[in-house]
Amino acid sequence: MVLVAALAATYAWLIYKHASPFAAGSDSSGYLNSARLLAAGRFTVDPREVPGYPPPWRFYSHMPLGFTMVEGDSRMAPTYPIGLPLHLAALAPIVGWEKTARVVNALNVLAAGALLYALGRRLGLRAGWALAGVAALWLSPLWTLFSLQPMSDPLATTWSLAAVLCAWRSQERWTWSVAAGAALGVAVLVRPANLILGVPLLLALRADWRAWAGGIAGGIPFAAALLAYNARSYGEAFTTGYGFVGDAFAWENIPHNIAHFTLWVPLLSGVALAVAGLALLAPRKFAAGVGGRVRALLIAWFATFAAFYASYWFASETWWYVRFLLPAFPAVILAGLLVLQRAAERSRRARAIVIALVLGSLVTQRVLAAELINWSVRDGERRYYRVCQWLNEHLPATAIVASCQLSGAQYYYTPFALLRWDQLPRDEMEKVIAGVRAAGRPVYAVVFKFEEPRAWTEHLPGKWTELHEIENDVGIWQWTGP
Repeated sequence: MVLVAALAATYAWLIYKHASPFAAGSDSSGYLNSARLLAAGRFTVDPREVPGYPPPWRFYSHMPLGFTMVEGDSRMAPTYPIGLPLHLAALAPIVGWEKTARVVNALNVLAAGALLYALGRRLGLRAGWALAGVAALWLSPLWTLFSLQPMSDPLATTWSLAAVLCAWRSQERWTWSVAAGAALGVAVLVRPANLILGVPLLLALRADWRAWAGGIAGGIPFAAALLAYNARSYGEAFTTGYGFVGDAFAWENIPHNIAHFTLWVPLLSGVALAVAGLALLAPRKFAAGVGGRVRALLIAWFATFAAFYASYWFASETWWYVRFLLPAFPAVILAGLLVLQRAAERSRRARAIVIALVLGSLVTQRVLAAELINWSVRDGERRYYRVCQWLNEHLPATAIVASCQLSGAQYYYTPFALLRWDQLPRDEMEKVIAGVRAAGRPVYAVVFKFEEPRAWTEHLPGKWTELHEIENDVGIWQWTGP
């Protein structure tokens, strides 16, 4: 137990040490900007005024990444759900805004490990096998990558685990169903699509009207809070910051997505575990000893998420977009371990083979993680902070800064009004700059290297002088003439 605790603490420390605390791209800046608004008791905010460019503004032309326009395009609201921002805002007064994302991530990996271990034990795994499940999750390249930045996927996984564990324990005492409903409520606050977790929860809950009523009662406060937030922020209770996403779901996406899931889910969750878990789909003799309710729970858990995202366009854009299935990864891991544990009981030889397969699967995950990711996410995200720091130190207070990729971080770290150059065609941008200059305001632009071809040819007119460059990747420019 001491060794396990030491290893867990070491892993959490590594996550804390290497996790990015910075508001950087759209996701991380979006969550942190939302957290800061919630901490101030605000749901929406006025855009920063751009003198010389009066309303009506072009949609998105003055709004940072991670926000959407509401109330007749006059105010901004965060795009992303409030679950992760609430966690960040809750810890910020204790640890400070510069550490809150790292602390949330470190605590979350420990919580996920404890919940996965507890659920594995409840479903029939021995202690060693349950610990192997924790290792499989923690060594997953997908889990590691998104635990190193302010992202909602690991948190969504943890609250999904909590919901399933509490629902399963409702078989012992129905009052656990209240906690299951509450955990599902938080999981939905983190990611609204997690509502589909209700399907496996129905299989896990005790078949008792009190358990069903308890689950509903536990979830109602969180459902009410979400609907109230949506109504206040976006104008309608059943609207989210993402707006209408129906176009992203299409039948023609299914074949490619299924092929993508078939390749990457085993690689990212553990090949031996994923393959062994398929035995739950076969006749019972291939997974003898695994109870029918356990089989139904684990199959429904993963199948529900896979079916929901099978038609989602973004789910197969690249390997790390399998993150949408991350809340169902514990089902794959536990299914495989339950089957392998039963297989290992047949003989000493079988036990040796199975243990070798599990260890080989964990080693494969570690090797794959070394190929797919590194532990320098924080260093890469730091350049956003460094750019904003330079702007604060060198630009006049009256500056207008045109940006795209930096815009979310710019809003978080600086007081400058912004123009989204990517939303303004070149001819319109020329008029805007003329108006801003007539108002006596200097104009600057921040352009990443990958943005340069589009920025200079399609959006930013006139002459620009480069003032500074950050890490050979981000240029800071000043408009010097038509």
